[in-house]
Amino acid sequence: MRVLAERVMMGPRHAIVLTVALNAIPLVQFLGIALIALVVLRQGAQGGLMVAGWSLLPLGLWSMFLAGPPISIQLLMIMIIGALVLRETSSWRVITVVAIIHGILLTIIIDLFAAEWFRQITEPAVLFQEQLAPEGVTRRQLYVSTLAWIGAFHALMFISLMMLARWWQSTLYNPLAFGREMRGLRLSPIFVLGLIVAALLCILVGSPETIVILFVPLLVSGLALIHWLVADRELGAGPLVAIYLVLLVVNQVIIPLVLLLSLLDSSFDLRKKLAAEHND
Repeated sequence: MRVLAERVMMGPRHAIVLTVALNAIPLVQFLGIALIALVVLRQGAQGGLMVAGWSLLPLGLWSMFLAGPPISIQLLMIMIIGALVLRETSSWRVITVVAIIHGILLTIIIDLFAAEWFRQITEPAVLFQEQLAPEGVTRRQLYVSTLAWIGAFHALMFISLMMLARWWQSTLYNPLAFGREMRGLRLSPIFVLGLIVAALLCILVGSPETIVILFVPLLVSGLALIHWLVADRELGAGPLVAIYLVLLVVNQVIIPLVLLLSLLDSSFDLRKKLAAEHND
């Protein structure tokens, strides 16, 4: 992975050739988009937009071929915005807000302009949910719920790709900085209050399914706290591997616990208390 970052930072020609090649292959488009974010983080808007402009060609062609919404192009645009924001603020809290906006915008765009396309590709999943859903739940509700989960997934994907771009930057120019930056992510009480207000608004406007997208900052913050605790106690990589495996296998159990951990950290600053206990 580092080799890709080194190659793309050799100059504009290398960056354009590599990102266009990666974005021409659907399975690795995420790498091409993350590399463009790396260029923006390092060189700013001018260098990043020049590289991104060339990648619009393969991304646009694939969107036309698949006859669906330009999701990859939206991801590229939001990655550029996120990289510019992170470059100026160094705040992952702000990045989580950008992630929420990205997830919600994606659901709106799909619902307004590509609803039939989305229904076709999610029909098997909706039919499966219909068999398990309680009596009275309509197919429309299942469709909206699936769309909201897709929005949350893409919000997490955006944050993950931003992390990859930032890790590349740290590896090349400032080793260990990325780890310190991420482990320090903590949501302030005011931020969490804002999420609660936004959740209430979702309920009031008749879109409670959208709340799942608002959980993304809490999930990322909770995982950041776990990373901090493992690093502070010098436990090695083993516990983190175990946690992520459990997260994949029994996510319906572990995700609420991570969200609760994030809420407790926001309210009581668990890092400060745990660090004090460890030092004692």
